[in-house]
Amino acid sequence: MGEITGSSSGREPCRRLDFDHGSNFPITDEVIVVDMDHENDMNDHVSTHHVECIDTIHARINKDLIPVVGMEFETEEMAHQFYLTYAKAVGFGVRFSRAHKEKASNKILDRVFCCAREGERKKDVRDAQVKYHRPLSRCNCSAEMKISCRQTDLYQLGNYRIVKFIAGHNHDCVTPSKIHLIRSHRKITEAQKAEVDIAIGCGIAPRETMEFLAKHVGGREHLGFIADDCRNYLRSKRTNTMRTGDTGGVLQYLQRKQAEDPNFLYAIQVDEEDLITNIFWADAKMRSDYSHFGDVVCFDTTYILVFGSKSYFKVMYGCYRWLFCTTLSFWTF
Repeated sequence: MGEITGSSSGREPCRRLDFDHGSNFPITDEVIVVDMDHENDMNDHVSTHHVECIDTIHARINKDLIPVVGMEFETEEMAHQFYLTYAKAVGFGVRFSRAHKEKASNKILDRVFCCAREGERKKDVRDAQVKYHRPLSRCNCSAEMKISCRQTDLYQLGNYRIVKFIAGHNHDCVTPSKIHLIRSHRKITEAQKAEVDIAIGCGIAPRETMEFLAKHVGGREHLGFIADDCRNYLRSKRTNTMRTGDTGGVLQYLQRKQAEDPNFLYAIQVDEEDLITNIFWADAKMRSDYSHFGDVVCFDTTYILVFGSKSYFKVMYGCYRWLFCTTLSFWTF
C-alpha cells in the first residue's frame, strides 16, 4: 500500500508508492485534458499535485507507449492497438465509445476509445427482483483517447491522428499481476485455437487443456485468456458448425458419410419448426446383418425416460411407426 510520509519541518508531504507489492495509483477526480484547440491552456486547469500523480504513473512505463496529441496512425485498428498497449501498461480496460461515419463511404471519421469504467450502469426495474446483484464496475471515469481523420487547417483528410487525450482516472488502476484478467486485454490467438482444438479432439477436458497451455507459456498470466474464454470459444465453434440449424448440420454430416460409403443410407424426420424429431441411418454392415437376421428386429429404448403420459405414448407410437416404415422401405429386397 502507498503511504504518506512527512517531516515536522513544515515541508510538503510526499507520497511513496510500493509498486513491487501491487499498490494502486492514487488518482483524484481531476483529469488531464490535452485538446488540440486548448493545448496551450492546459496548465491553467490542472493542479500541480495531479500532474505529479500522472507523471508517477507514466514514469514506470515506456515513454513511447504514452499517447501524444498529433500522433498519426494509418488505420483505426492501429490506433486501437496502440491505446490497448498503453492501457495494459497503466492498468485499465478499454471500450469503444462514440464515433462518426461518412455517409458516402461509411468510413469512420472520428472515434473515441474510453476507459472500460466510463459511464454508469443503467437502472433496471428488475433489480428489485434480483437476489444477487452484480458489483458495479462503471464509475464515470473520464479517461479517453479521441482520433480523427477529418480535414483541418493543419491536416489533410487521410491518416488518423490523436486530437484529444485524457490521462486521468477516478478509480484505482489494476496491478500488473491482474491486468491479464481484464476483458479488453484477453484474446485467443489462432495458434492457441488450433492447440485447443487438438486437445479437445484427443479427449482432453477443457480444464486440463487450460493447464497444459498455461504451463507451455510459463503461467496463466502469460496465456492471454482465461478459462471462460476457452469455453466460449468451444461453444461458439459448436454453434457455427450448426449455423444452418440442427437439421442442416446433421444433414451435412449424413451426406458426407454417404459420399464416403455408397451403401450408407439415411432418413430424417422434422417438425413444423424445422427441428429434428427422428433420424434413421444404416451403413453397409447393418444392411448385411439385416439380410441374415432380418426375421427379428429390436428397437432399443434403454436411454428413454418412460413415465405415465397419454400424449407421451402417442408420440412414441408415431416415432416407432415412422422408424418401422422407413426400415422396411430401405431394406426391402
